[in-house]
Amino acid sequence: MEKTDDRVLVIGGTGKTGRELVRLLAEEDVPVRAASRHPVKPAGGVAEAVEFDWARPETHAAALEGVGRLYVVPPALIADASGQVVPFLRRAVEGGVRRIVHLSAMGVDAAPEEVGLRKIERAVMGSGAGWTILRPNWFMQNFSEGFFLAPIIERGELLAPTGDAAVSFIDSRDIAVVAAAALLEEGHEGAGYTLTGGRALTFGEAAATIGEAASRDVRHVDVAPEAMRQVMVEWGMPGDYAAMMMGLFGGISAGWSATVDDSAGRVLGRPPISFAEYARDNADIWRPATARSA
Repeated sequence: MEKTDDRVLVIGGTGKTGRELVRLLAEEDVPVRAASRHPVKPAGGVAEAVEFDWARPETHAAALEGVGRLYVVPPALIADASGQVVPFLRRAVEGGVRRIVHLSAMGVDAAPEEVGLRKIERAVMGSGAGWTILRPNWFMQNFSEGFFLAPIIERGELLAPTGDAAVSFIDSRDIAVVAAAALLEEGHEGAGYTLTGGRALTFGEAAATIGEAASRDVRHVDVAPEAMRQVMVEWGMPGDYAAMMMGLFGGISAGWSATVDDSAGRVLGRPPISFAEYARDNADIWRPATARSA
């Protein structure tokens, strides 16, 4: 990984990919600023934290001060965040940002132009800065940090309206490594990387792998779409975003998420982290509180 004196701003610095990216950059002594609504000082002497809220533009100037490279994660749980992200990108480039790495999603390059994430991609590509777009498949970490988690812990149930359809899940740690390479190394400018794991698994296989790692029974429950939507709303997801997510579940059922792409492995220089490895690393999370390691 190449060294740079450019300060890197990581939007979503406490999120699934952002916190891993901050850690990687700090370990390489790259000046890095972790931006989030509730900033927490990251580990590492060259890392700093700054308040950043997409809905409060007054927090943006301090976050961008002295920044030459930018990792952009759109605000969570908003179906179309282009109205917030596009003006920020313009401000960032006007302020001196020369390289942008954008976290999008698998398949957005084929989405209609009016789709929010596609509008953001187009803004990144037209920003005037060097750019790389990351389009990952579903994160493995959704099982250990998101709306799937509570039913697994409470009842040993992985709820998903997907039948026997498969997904090439990717670990957010691998996404962070690819992001770091795109930010620091030459050769990634103008690239759009579809990021997947090395093989596709059904939700039944994912449940069994989680259960084996956590030493408990975990099974996939192929719930009705409306029941799944209600689970997500009860978890705290806005209704319009939950509706969008149901469309993504429909894409899984149609087989769109089973694609295995070699882009991650090529940038990583190794096979992507397997689902079994991810499950072993997170096994304690899925055990009932009384059974977790001290």
